[in-house]
Amino acid sequence: FQEQVYRTPDDAGNYSRILSPAILFEDDKYKIWCVDQIGTNNIVVAYYEASGNNVTSWTHVRDYTITPTDNGVTVRPWHLDVINDSGKYIMLIMCRNGTDVANNHCSLFITESADNIAYSAPVKVVEGSAHGWDRYMYRSSIVKIGDKYRIYYSAGTGGPNTIYTDSIWGIGITESSTLNSFVGY
Repeated sequence: FQEQVYRTPDDAGNYSRILSPAILFEDDKYKIWCVDQIGTNNIVVAYYEASGNNVTSWTHVRDYTITPTDNGVTVRPWHLDVINDSGKYIMLIMCRNGTDVANNHCSLFITESADNIAYSAPVKVVEGSAHGWDRYMYRSSIVKIGDKYRIYYSAGTGGPNTIYTDSIWGIGITESSTLNSFVGY
């Protein structure tokens, strides 16, 4: 059984590109965060909610403008994951340094919020290598196991023409007992 629960453009004809949803179910409602690309350069993290019994009626609650910097350069959020750790929302965001997908350098950032309204300044926690297997990071996930946070991420070498056909892909893992000092596994 499959059912469409959200679509773009909306009924008013507004186009957006919804990417990489992260979904939690709590307080009898679905909460969804996603990267929303409106046009070419306007990228925000959009947050929606739907009641537990009606997942086809989403309410847009707010947008977050999250602007990480990587070595002094503002980078673009592209994929994300969100967990709730004892009432604190932790957002893991993969960011890329430009619009040329085949030649991007990517890193992972973490931002936190106690109220899901105001998020902290993003902190870089994993940096893709300049020329190695994890140069182009893609979708990543964060989980808490016991007293440690673990990040799983997919990544590829990137290629001269496209990340998809010219890249060698792998899965990376790193963990830490704090949110700002991850190390390789």
